[in-house]
Amino acid sequence: MGCGEVVNGYQCNASVADSPTSQPRDVTGLATWSTSDPGVATVNSVGFVTALRNGDVAVRTSYRDVEGFLTLTVRPGGANYYYKALSGWIIDARNETKIGGVTVRVLDGPNANRMVVGGSDGAYQMYELEPGTFTVQFSKPGYVTSTLRASLPGDRFVSLDARLTPIP
Repeated sequence: MGCGEVVNGYQCNASVADSPTSQPRDVTGLATWSTSDPGVATVNSVGFVTALRNGDVAVRTSYRDVEGFLTLTVRPGGANYYYKALSGWIIDARNETKIGGVTVRVLDGPNANRMVVGGSDGAYQMYELEPGTFTVQFSKPGYVTSTLRASLPGDRFVSLDARLTPIP
C-alpha cells in the first residue's frame, strides 16, 4: 500500500500479487478502507483520504486475506498547505555550489519577521505564510547579503532561489 499527497487530500493505492512470482495488480477500488481516527481523517471506497484536522492517522486496507496499513501525518487542504509556502535553493554565485546555513528572513509585508535557516544542502522552506508580496533577505557571514521580492498568490507553488556572492 502507498499514499501520495494530491490536491485537497491524499490518494492511497493497494495492490496484491497472486503468488510470490506474479506481478502485483491494483485492487484499490476492490479493497476495504478505514482510518484509525475519523476525527482526524476519513477515507473513501477508492482510497482517497480527506484530512479534517492536523494529526497522525493510520490508513488501513484489506482485500481478501491481505491487510495493510501505514501512518500518515495529515493536514487539511492537501496541496493548499504548500501553496502558502516559499522554498528554494541558495547558490554561490561564483562557483554554482549550494550554500548551507543561510539565514532567510522576511523583511516586510504580511509575513514580516518570519525567519528560517537553510539546510546544509542549500535548500530552505518557509511554511504557513500569508499570501502577499514581500521582501526576502538572504544572509550568511562571508557573503554579500541579498534581498529579493517574492509574490505568494496562495493558489500555486512558489519557488525563490537566491545567488549569494562571496565577500572578496
